[in-house]
Amino acid sequence: MKDMFDMISGTSTGSIISAALTYHAKDKDKENDGRVTPKFFASDVIDVYANQGDRIFSKHASASDSGPKTILLGFFVAAWGVGFYFIGKYFYDNEETKENFSRIDKILGN
Repeated sequence: MKDMFDMISGTSTGSIISAALTYHAKDKDKENDGRVTPKFFASDVIDVYANQGDRIFSKHASASDSGPKTILLGFFVAAWGVGFYFIGKYFYDNEETKENFSRIDKILGN
């Protein structure tokens, strides 16, 4: 796998998998005339996730199980959204800002 790609990346478990697939066994390099040999293969990674998955991933309550926390978060997000809407409207929905954007359009030739 490591010889097929110049770069391998991932997010969350993908980063763990990409790190495992690109990690090389330094002790085996001496046996193979200096050629880089991977320490883990895809079958090793699958085996770890299949057999040790319950140790890797903890069980969390879903968002729907938290009820009041979810409602409180919703109100908080809504309040911030409304607040920033009015702040943005105050700063950007005025004649001075419109004139500045008009000048920028004239400079850019639009």
